[in-house]
Amino acid sequence: MTQDDPHPKAPVQVLVEILKDPDLSDEQKQVAEKFLRGRFRTRRRMAWWALVALLTVAAVKLFYPPAADIDVVWLTTPLVGIVGAYYGTTAFRPSN
Repeated sequence: MTQDDPHPKAPVQVLVEILKDPDLSDEQKQVAEKFLRGRFRTRRRMAWWALVALLTVAAVKLFYPPAADIDVVWLTTPLVGIVGAYYGTTAFRPSN
């Protein structure tokens, strides 16, 4: 994103521009490529684990009647926040 172009570029476009840059060495290009490919991996993994935890809590409350009396709002609220924040922010991120 530059001052002339206020719209963020898709990750693939950024990677292509980096690989075309003659001033960067091969090692610098590899580091940039690795960063661009893996920058959302941990966030995505965290959101998936939070979603799995939410489904597990729902299954336990549904299929194990004594657990239905347990108030698990204190557990599910942060998990919903994690999943919602990830999917909400990635909806506005340009991708290919």
